Parts: sequence; C-alpha cells; structure tokens
Amino acid sequence: MAHSKHCTCGPPGAMPRVDWQSRSPLSAFALATDQAWRRQLMRRHNRFLHGAGVVCGLHVVPASETGRPWAVRICPGYGLGAHGDEITLCCPVVIDIADWLWARYPPDTARAVVAVKPAELPGGIRSQYCGHCSQHSVRRKAARTREITIAKIIWEGSAPQQEAPSAVDICRDLPACLPCPDDQSLWLAFVKLPRDRSVPIARPDITAI
Repeated sequence: MAHSKHCTCGPPGAMPRVDWQSRSPLSAFALATDQAWRRQLMRRHNRFLHGAGVVCGLHVVPASETGRPWAVRICPGYGLGAHGDEITLCCPVVIDIADWLWARYPPDTARAVVAVKPAELPGGIRSQYCGHCSQHSVRRKAARTREITIAKIIWEGSAPQQEAPSAVDICRDLPACLPCPDDQSLWLAFVKLPRDRSVPIARPDITAI
C-alpha cells in the first residue's frame, strides 16, 4: 500500500490556523491568531503572485513650496509593499528631503530615494475597570487599529542593493523563492539633489522607479 508523503514545515514563517470546533472558547487570543493567519496568507499571496510595486498613482513631484526648496509631494495612489502589505495613500503628502540630511550616508550621496511604508496607529480608546484594584480604577486601552502610510527618505548609498537573479534551467533546477526583505518600504522615485540647498528640486531631477 502506497503512503503519501507531505511536508510538515509549511511555507517560511507559516503560522498555525485556529481549528474552530463546536463549543470552542471564543477568546481574544484565538481571534487575534486567526486574524494574523489570514493577514499573513494575503501578504504571501500579494508578494509571490503580484510582487511589490506601484499599482496606480503615487507619483513624486516637486512640492514647489516657498522656503522648502527640497520638498517633494507624493500624490495619492495604491501599491504593494515589499512584505505584501497594501499601501494606500488617500491624500497628497509632502516630505522635505532637507530634514533627512542627518541620516545621509555616505555624506556625499547625490541621490535620495522617496519611499512609503505601511504602519498601524492605535485608536478608538475604550475604558476598562481593573478587577484587582478598586472599582474606581480605570485603564484606557486602544480598541481599534488604523492602517496608515508613512513617507520616508532612504539614501542610495545606504540602501541594500538587490542581487540579479542567476540563470537557471527550469527543466533541471527549481529557482528558490526570494527571501522576505528586512525593509518593507516601497520605493517610489530617485531624487537627484542640487549642489546648493537653495536651488529647488525640479521635475527632471526626479526619476520614477
């Protein structure tokens, strides 16, 4: 009798799924575990099937603001981050590259990378009475989590470079899936900085990625 073979390791970083049964306790931990499993499943789907990148919008243009010559504006849009997260920008965001000069390395880096990354912000504060203290003791805890998008600057000299894929024979070799990167930022554009900080950034200085 033939026995089937299966791999018990699962995908890299796979989480266990809650096995719901009749009369199973409906706890916050079980619901959080189930939610984390579903979010991981969607991220893995986005990352391996669609890949990271801009779907629509997210254009980077000069902000043209008085007193901020190195400010750029990120237009609204939608994309997928390096970890498979959805990145949605509903309104324009202005970021001043001059505010990030302290992080430039090496110091003579001529190009900056405008990027966005997903983040979470707690909200919807609720009150909880502490059972171990008096009944008048109240603790406040976030009851909701709001997904937001953060704009950032990554300097080209300090950014990790992606290795070019090696040639493989698909009939003999199975190429391994790319590892999940440490940084979940989505790169949008390269910005070539003028020599003088008083010279504003122009459209030809911005190259979309």
